[in-house]
Amino acid sequence: SGCVLVLPVPPSPVVSAMPLVSKLAIAAAAVAFGSAVAQDDACKVKHATQDDCEKDTDCTWCKAAAVPSSCFTKENAKRLPPAVFVCGASFATTTPPQPQRRRSELLSREQTEAMGVAWRGNASNSHDLLSSSEAMPDKFSWCNKDGKSYCSQSRNQHIP
Repeated sequence: SGCVLVLPVPPSPVVSAMPLVSKLAIAAAAVAFGSAVAQDDACKVKHATQDDCEKDTDCTWCKAAAVPSSCFTKENAKRLPPAVFVCGASFATTTPPQPQRRRSELLSREQTEAMGVAWRGNASNSHDLLSSSEAMPDKFSWCNKDGKSYCSQSRNQHIP
């Protein structure tokens, strides 16, 4: 039997929000990692079914969606990636980790006013200023603005 270096993997709340390709890559890594842990795992060798595994106090059943579920020693089960494996008798009631909600980047009204910004919301009189028909001329053309033409020759600019 060879020597296997096993490193703990910190939990990642982002995994459930990942695309399927990333989840499959994690599952493949977990299979490689899990097979390295499982090669020397006494419980995996001794117990093939969940019932047999749960009867042994040194072992725990680890369930995974992407790889086959199996029995591990409690020590090795702690080292399995929690984003892929759910171990112990509580996996039937355990809900998958939810992605952490991002903090809003928008300031609240109180924060805005504390920074000295006058809160107006959508209040503006610009619609009153624009709807005044007195300020608008009856006819308008850039080709004859106060006797000067601001128009240029039409060019076919869409051809490269």
